Amino acid sequence: MTLEQCVEKFLRTVQENPGLPVYCWVDCEVVCGDEYGRWLGEIGDCRVADVAMYNDEWYEDQDDLIDAYYNQHDEEYEGWDGVKVDYDIIERTKHLWHKVILVNVDLPDSTCKWGDEA
Repeated sequence: MTLEQCVEKFLRTVQENPGLPVYCWVDCEVVCGDEYGRWLGEIGDCRVADVAMYNDEWYEDQDDLIDAYYNQHDEEYEGWDGVKVDYDIIERTKHLWHKVILVNVDLPDSTCKWGDEA
């Protein structure tokens, strides 16, 4: 998908979902060091998604959140049936999920020209 297509899709998605907050998934290559306070990224693909934060980590996949929650509370579920554990965790964490516009922030295209070269 070209940058222009990504921007058009993002603008269309925002227009179709005006009440949703915009969250960005930033690629690890964009922020590969800690010697700066800001990094340059390029808008990538976007989508409407449900995300949750648990223990300072973001989740887009419910199964991953179930695993993370279970790993923190496994003693509490000792002797429980697996299906009942999943159902209980889903009920306990349902308030964590929020619908957002999720935008990928990717490493900029190295062929992009920014005016006069030094």
